[in-house]
Amino acid sequence: MDAKLGGILAQLAYTGNGVINPDLAIPTGWSENISAGFGYGDSTSGAYRVFINDITKEVCIAFKGSTTLNDWVSDLTSSHP
Repeated sequence: MDAKLGGILAQLAYTGNGVINPDLAIPTGWSENISAGFGYGDSTSGAYRVFINDITKEVCIAFKGSTTLNDWVSDLTSSHP
């Protein structure tokens, strides 16, 4: 994986599980593992998405940064020691 591909997959973390961004498609050869529990639950405000390349056997866990005050509060209060 190069920096450009990593950047594309990271950008995709800013939409919810299984949500297709019409301006930014999942790159050819990659798929998303949309199993429950990957940080989004029932909303699109969650933390990460998981992408898999079955050909190269690479996995990318793309984390969404905090973009709202509610994200920051959740980040700080939901942390486990």
